[in-house]
Amino acid sequence: MVEVREVWKAFGPRAVLRGISFTAEAGGAVGLIGPNGAGKTTLLRLIAGVERPDRGVVRVEGRPVGAFRRRELARRLAVLSQEAFTPFPFSVYDTVMMGRHPYLRPLRGITPRDREIVERVLAEVGLAEVASERVDRLSGGQRQLVALARTMAQEPRVLLLDEPTTFLDLGHQVRVLDLVRRWQRERGLAVVMVLHDLNLAALYCDRLVLIHGGRVAASGRAAEVLTPEVLESVYGTRPVLVPHPVRGVPQLFVQPDQLPEDRNETPRRVRSAGRE
Repeated sequence: MVEVREVWKAFGPRAVLRGISFTAEAGGAVGLIGPNGAGKTTLLRLIAGVERPDRGVVRVEGRPVGAFRRRELARRLAVLSQEAFTPFPFSVYDTVMMGRHPYLRPLRGITPRDREIVERVLAEVGLAEVASERVDRLSGGQRQLVALARTMAQEPRVLLLDEPTTFLDLGHQVRVLDLVRRWQRERGLAVVMVLHDLNLAALYCDRLVLIHGGRVAASGRAAEVLTPEVLESVYGTRPVLVPHPVRGVPQLFVQPDQLPEDRNETPRRVRSAGRE
């Protein structure tokens, strides 16, 4: 569904991506992980056709991204960016309807099918009851759900997500990613998402691509990529990894530097808690 082959990209003298390759199949989710500045967002922009690679090729459904007309590509691929949108004083319903733009034709207007799709997506994300509310009066978590609903109103076959859980509380993080996984499986979406939270990446992605210095440092299933040795070489810190009690995928715990006062105080706190 999505094929990235030996992609290079530079901005001026600085090479951001150096020979990146991976594939994302229909019904699967690939997580792009790595330190800040590794080139993850640039890679998403190349897949979306916003930027062009200096070398290599990006294909969607077997065709180079650059071969699609914009409206044609928008019917296949949708993007949820870090800053989903500036909340203008439009209603939730009208904002989600904007996702139908690639299908609208001059003089035809909004069709019953467009309305059916928007109403269905609003129900799926749990926003049907606030469809008439203004987006700029919603909470940050609700606005992210509106942005996700607008994206899914495009009926994409490929879904690109750039840090979709940024600034969301725990409940909204799980809700957004559960929705994405549900659509991925039920509708056969190929999902590529950038995530900084490695624990969420392990839980919600079928495969991970760890990017460091513009190159692929490791790729594969979470257990193959999230190892103490690999993470220490990329992030400069060696976490403790334990299997998730339900899913079995690796989950990370950081180890802060232990100061002498930490070693002295911890036992006293534990004993105090025990007496209480």
